[in-house]
Amino acid sequence: MLNSILNPNLPLGEGVFDPEEEVPERKEDELQEDDKLKKLDADAVRAAEAGDLDTALRLFDEVVALAPARPASFNNRAQCLRLLGRPEAALRDLDTAVSLSCGGRGKAGAAALCQRGVLHRKVQE
Repeated sequence: MLNSILNPNLPLGEGVFDPEEEVPERKEDELQEDDKLKKLDADAVRAAEAGDLDTALRLFDEVVALAPARPASFNNRAQCLRLLGRPEAALRDLDTAVSLSCGGRGKAGAAALCQRGVLHRKVQE
């Protein structure tokens, strides 16, 4: 259903996202994961889900500062920025995530490409 909304010009069933398809993680991303980073990331996500977007953004800023070469750091912060109504800042973070992921490779890179596409589409409306 979501694919039909995001890709209205594709025939039904074409270009369908398969949630069971394995998207390999990049080894560079795995090297930047540590317990402190994972905890901060999880705390930021929980704050965002609870509606405390200011706290979430502060925590995502810390994550980016700790791992500035990690695409997921920028992708996650971009989602928060989008929810805060700051699409230009979100697009900058998504561009960084795509660049850091070598053009959208890995889970974070693929997610950043999708999120960037949706934001570009909203800006054009």
